[in-house]
Amino acid sequence: MIRRRDGRKRTAAAVLVGALTLSAGVIAAGPAGAWELPPRDYATWHEYEAATAGGSPGPLVVAPGDIVWYADTLENEIVKVPAAAPASVEHFRLGALAPGISDLAAASDGTIWFGDFLNAAIGRLDPATGDVTEYPLGGAFDTATSLTNGPDGALWFGDPSNGGIGRIALDGSITRVPDPAGAGVYGIAAADDGRLWYTRDGLGSLGAYDPATGDLDIVPVGVSGFTGLTAAASGGVWVGGIDTVVKVETDGAVSKRITIPAPPFSPVVPRHLVSADDVDLAFTDGDRGLGRVDLWGNVSFSRPPFAGSEPDRLGVTSYGSLWYSDRGRQTLGNV
Repeated sequence: MIRRRDGRKRTAAAVLVGALTLSAGVIAAGPAGAWELPPRDYATWHEYEAATAGGSPGPLVVAPGDIVWYADTLENEIVKVPAAAPASVEHFRLGALAPGISDLAAASDGTIWFGDFLNAAIGRLDPATGDVTEYPLGGAFDTATSLTNGPDGALWFGDPSNGGIGRIALDGSITRVPDPAGAGVYGIAAADDGRLWYTRDGLGSLGAYDPATGDLDIVPVGVSGFTGLTAAASGGVWVGGIDTVVKVETDGAVSKRITIPAPPFSPVVPRHLVSADDVDLAFTDGDRGLGRVDLWGNVSFSRPPFAGSEPDRLGVTSYGSLWYSDRGRQTLGNV
């Protein structure tokens, strides 16, 4: 365990750099959607400069209370942005560790955890004190992917270097669960059945692990290359693949398989999937912006109305507002 006590906290005002009100409209699409659609009926897009000038928002998570947290590796900090008051930001400096942050997760005790691929570790930020602690994963090339809250109060993660999934308790102790085939795991999500579902890279199937019993089920889903995974607010999980998204129920049944039309040589790559009560599924695609699948399986795309915008990481509030980091403009946005 490596602890730093120089995770200083300071406050500053965020800058709203653009807002555009769009006229309301309704988009109708068949279950397959369309590969290029006009903006859907979002009311207003907002864009915010990085909290520190010269920074670039990256991985983000929306924590309970609709608090947006994002990592800025250029400025070596994690930033807190209340969704209801985005001008009231707080900065948390990460000190000499200078982690390479791949994911963020908000734990049940209010701490913020992150995968650190540069230091082969998992990090923990305590916002109450500003302290940053790192827990080595054990191997020089180990990585923790797709951190998520588990039903047991611990954080779970994909463990591709060791062919399985991992668990880190709030005290920093780490345990591992191997996949039967040693599959590389890059996506993991806690579904409403109390199990951890994860992608099995290259095998076209998901694993569903019950931490209460230790039972593991293998669920074929017919996706050859996974691009994302999230727990569905309506139950089960959503998985993404090239030109497709698939809804899998907790009994293993595929209830929706949606093919997204795309022109030749420009596939749809749904990444950073999220789901909430008012957003059955949302994702980002590098060429098309924000994608959304409604309850009827209709697919639509919309792009922020800012030149060069390229939404990347994605989170959703309790009331359905989508927040994203924009790697094209190095800003934070919401709609």
